[in-house]
Amino acid sequence: MKVLKIALLSTVAFYSVSSIAAVSLDQGDTMYYFAKDCNKKGKTSYGNTDYGWQPYSASDVYQEYKYMLDMVAINSLMSGSGNSVSESDMKNYLQKTRAKRISAAQSQGALTCR
Repeated sequence: MKVLKIALLSTVAFYSVSSIAAVSLDQGDTMYYFAKDCNKKGKTSYGNTDYGWQPYSASDVYQEYKYMLDMVAINSLMSGSGNSVSESDMKNYLQKTRAKRISAAQSQGALTCR
């Protein structure tokens, strides 16, 4: 049940990054960590949008990504329910699924590093 709540929370939190379009929390996590690794290699990360490949950096998405994580933390603090998803649960979920999500995004042609 906790995994379902985490998945639901990650798809409810939305943000927009220039022309990259609106994405969910798990997509934001994927984009941020993909770009961070790509930028460390001295390359540029690109997201495939309706307008073609758009360059972006980890710093482009960090503030929005951080904001979404903060909203999850605030929601868990304000929830009176014992069944709420904690910030720790969310971060653990994102960390455990990150490599798989990055790999899937690359193989589906959504992200590339050049």
